[in-house]
Amino acid sequence: MTTLHHPSHTPDTPLTLALPLDFTAFCELHHHHYQRYARTRITDPATAQHAVHAALGDIAMRWPHLLASPSPAACAWHLLKHRIRQHTTNPRDSGHNDDLADTALLHHTLHLTDTDIAHVTGTPLHTVRYQLHTTHHPPAPPEPQTPMPPPPGQA
Repeated sequence: MTTLHHPSHTPDTPLTLALPLDFTAFCELHHHHYQRYARTRITDPATAQHAVHAALGDIAMRWPHLLASPSPAACAWHLLKHRIRQHTTNPRDSGHNDDLADTALLHHTLHLTDTDIAHVTGTPLHTVRYQLHTTHHPPAPPEPQTPMPPPPGQA
């Protein structure tokens, strides 16, 4: 059960909403991480909080569909990122998903474990581990190509 206080209500008459228990549990598990992520992407704390609350509203409206999906956490993460993109001017946020950068941010800046990242984003753990490995060990530059000497007798 969630209690909301509307400005037109006095503290004696709160607006009480009955939300599904599984949705409430989802919010309890993810809200803190969502809020911290939003704060790294949106400089104004009130705007970051608004984006997270709007995303949780989007998630609530689609909750039955999210539960029927292969990864409710991945769907919810997508909705959160959509709301955050509405409040940012970073070109990285202009529409394409940069999952590798998000994984790096969640791990290196917010200090989430690989398992926590997988749970929050709905990304398979093996994918998160690969992404973290990639951020720690970027591919080596290609070796310079040296021309092969001509075969003997064809110089």
